[in-house]
Amino acid sequence: MFLLTGICGAEAQSRLHVDNSSLASAIDQAGKRNKVVAVVLRERVLGNSTLYDDIFPFQVDSLTTLLLNSRFILSAPVGQTANDIRGRYGVPAGGYGILFINSDGKLIDSISGTSYTEERLRIKAREALIQSGNIYFFEESNYTETLKSAAKLNSALVVQFSPNDANFKGILNGNFLNSELASALKKLDGLFAVQDESLVGEASPIYLFYNNGKLVHKIVGGVVWNCVADGVERSLSGRGLEAYKLRYAQGERSREFLEEFVELLGNAGDELCNEVAMLLLSECSDDALLRNRAAWHLYDEYVTKADERIFPLYVENRNNLAVLYGSDKVNEKLDKIWRSKLHGVLVQNSGLWSVDEASLKELRKSMSKAKVRDISTKILELRIECAKRNSDYKLFSNLVNERWEIGGLDLKQLYEWCEWIESGSSDPDVRYRASRWLYVEAEKMRSYDRIHGTNLGSMRPYFDHLAVKLYGDN
Repeated sequence: MFLLTGICGAEAQSRLHVDNSSLASAIDQAGKRNKVVAVVLRERVLGNSTLYDDIFPFQVDSLTTLLLNSRFILSAPVGQTANDIRGRYGVPAGGYGILFINSDGKLIDSISGTSYTEERLRIKAREALIQSGNIYFFEESNYTETLKSAAKLNSALVVQFSPNDANFKGILNGNFLNSELASALKKLDGLFAVQDESLVGEASPIYLFYNNGKLVHKIVGGVVWNCVADGVERSLSGRGLEAYKLRYAQGERSREFLEEFVELLGNAGDELCNEVAMLLLSECSDDALLRNRAAWHLYDEYVTKADERIFPLYVENRNNLAVLYGSDKVNEKLDKIWRSKLHGVLVQNSGLWSVDEASLKELRKSMSKAKVRDISTKILELRIECAKRNSDYKLFSNLVNERWEIGGLDLKQLYEWCEWIESGSSDPDVRYRASRWLYVEAEKMRSYDRIHGTNLGSMRPYFDHLAVKLYGDN
């Protein structure tokens, strides 16, 4: 995959093709392989030794990881060849340095070793890739145009971020260059990172994998990097989520297939996940559902809606489940299913949403009988959702304020509600009230950190920023 001009140690030799050709050859290879040449200039050379560990102030393995796994052709010239290159590109004699050169032989960027850090190399390498115009592609806006560009490539990954997702900056700073993703990403023709306004309040980031111009795989939310690397491999080998959906539509129902399929659906946040999970659980006896840890894990991870058999069974036996899996975990899961049942009483007529009060009355009786916690609060949150669906910002603000004053509101939920107000409401009273929620919660974080000497308020800068967007510095 890579061409190495010069030698970077025994490990590099075992992994990479070694070629002692000239810079001209490396530039030619860069043009043929759609890469950038990284010329490493050393302060001294031990004769014609092929093993050197004094290239830079940090380990040579780190250098090869950053550069070679990031689609660079690495050239490490010696003797007169190195001197000629220094003269050609105006680099003073002596000292460490890296030159980034495109396939036309033109200097893209350079870095010296006088105040050298690994992070600086990563950022410079990322900038060189972008400026070369043919390695990785980055977009900060215009999601639609980004998808069009990705669809023109043989293979691509679009990482779709919400406007306030801090991970976006990490991608743009090149953090992926030194991760376990490198070996997978180098197989793609393009990587796009885009901030999408439509993701306000939604799970972020979203990873969209393309192959031959078609969307073939999807992952949603803060998944671990090896899951994304697996997504790359799946998208290139025909084992992506869309391929599995086709197999499911064609009738495949083996347990091995369904277990793999439900995990892919869960990672993608796909609604079909609930149906597939229930298929797997339908094979379990009541005793297995109550005692088998794998069955509970499947339910906890992938089931999102109430059914007529398993949900009542778990509600009735929640104390026994709590002994096995912890009361907090069990109650949290059952609460989520109750909320999904509550959302079932929302009805739409002539484009407007409303609560079916008769159905809600019956459901409330069932919740009381089951001793569900905080029923009134859950119903209040249902009415908040109804107002949101109708884009009734005034009512929405009044109801959220009532919920906020109760206390115990999840801060991520509050932030998402405030994002929704900021993106759609021009009512100054509504915007002011939302900004006050954020300022008060941010101040609570500051106070806690001040008293306890901690730094737990990681969300505080985002609360402050959104509050200013809503109503200025009040």
